[in-house]
Amino acid sequence: MQVILILGFVFYKLFLQSGCGGVYAVCICFLGKGETMSAHSGLRVRFRSFGRLMALVGVFCLLGGIYAQCAMAQKKESGAKIYHVPPSKIKAHIEKTKGRKRVLFIWRSDDEFSRRFLPEYSTLEKASPGTVISIATDKTPVQVMKYLNSIGERDLKTLVVKRAMGDDLNTLLSELGVKPFKEYPLVVTLDENNVVQSQGKLFVDYVVDYLFMDQNKKVQAP
Repeated sequence: MQVILILGFVFYKLFLQSGCGGVYAVCICFLGKGETMSAHSGLRVRFRSFGRLMALVGVFCLLGGIYAQCAMAQKKESGAKIYHVPPSKIKAHIEKTKGRKRVLFIWRSDDEFSRRFLPEYSTLEKASPGTVISIATDKTPVQVMKYLNSIGERDLKTLVVKRAMGDDLNTLLSELGVKPFKEYPLVVTLDENNVVQSQGKLFVDYVVDYLFMDQNKKVQAP
């Protein structure tokens, strides 16, 4: 009986967190049944009750495990989408996405103007996925994650610059025609061939006009 108690607590701790409470429940049912069948007739009722109790605990364990997994999945889905990558991979991503007009939004989470601009560019990305390439230059991805989660940001996928020896963001972006910058945010419009059309603290209205002016011309055409 003491062995079963010990096993019960061990299984309870392990399977509650892993979401395998059903396995635990089945094991306990068999343990309880086995003890019931092998016990003396005078102890059968006691062991049967104990087996049922442990099976009940197993059911609660199953429900608790399912709840924990659902909560973790929901938290994972609801968190900000960030990717900690070196500048070379950021450049590769920009080159890979050519074929359509896009905008680079380069920012810092501790910059006042970046914080003002970010919600509008997030809205643009939500309306037209793949249009905005968000690049954060914070020292650590934790800073970016903390800020984006604090404002409930869910739509903007952000590439956080990972420091690497001989890998400089300014240098690699200059190969695409982006001029060196110091102030944030830096907004860069690119055409379908990754040619820079404009850069600076560009308001989203200007960027939208550039991105969709061809579509607007088609709509206005007689």
